[in-house]
Amino acid sequence: MRIDHVTLAVKDLETLAERLRDMGWLPRPVPGLFPGTQRLMVPLAAGFLEGVSVDNPHAARKSPWGRALVRFLREGEGIFRVVAGISDMDQFLAVRRRVGARYWPPIVERVHGPAGEAVAVRLTQIDLMMPWIVEYGAPPPWLPEERAPLWVGLDIESRDPMVTALQYRLALGIAIDDAPGSMIQSAIGDARLRFFQGTATGYRRVFLQDGERTIEIATHAGILSLCAQLT
Repeated sequence: MRIDHVTLAVKDLETLAERLRDMGWLPRPVPGLFPGTQRLMVPLAAGFLEGVSVDNPHAARKSPWGRALVRFLREGEGIFRVVAGISDMDQFLAVRRRVGARYWPPIVERVHGPAGEAVAVRLTQIDLMMPWIVEYGAPPPWLPEERAPLWVGLDIESRDPMVTALQYRLALGIAIDDAPGSMIQSAIGDARLRFFQGTATGYRRVFLQDGERTIEIATHAGILSLCAQLT
């Protein structure tokens, strides 16, 4: 299992594109996943960064994903979705089912990349506040054959970090480190997860390694920030 991509929900997709270009990336518009939505993609060294927005709320509300995006953006911008990639969806679901995790039946979609190429994927999730799971029908043409580690960290806020961490363990089958006196931690592939206490529930920071730069994407009170520093 690995982190495949992270989705940023914003009110103005072009403003996000400008911010990403300022960081030296080349965001490209791609077809929205559902009616009423817009989308861009930034292929990275491994995986990709995705931006989404709503351009027609009435049309977007006709799909569950679109309704969730409209509700999310009412509270401001932020990290909308984290997607974990796996190689065998059926085996993963069978194992999780045996321990009591109840994922939605997988849906089949065609995801378009920055050059217009389409790849069949299977998607499922267990809860809106948990990572989605994706299985590609063929290697995505926008990713290199050798997947260099990229996603290096994810911070998750909740009112009860231990309960949230245990939910992640049940849903994803990942180990939890809850040593006394330290922050509750886990990992998805090479990406470290940290669970901390707050007044809300959601993804608060994601860290990416892009060559010699560490990229931090954070959200607070509905405001999204991006910064880069040399490592």
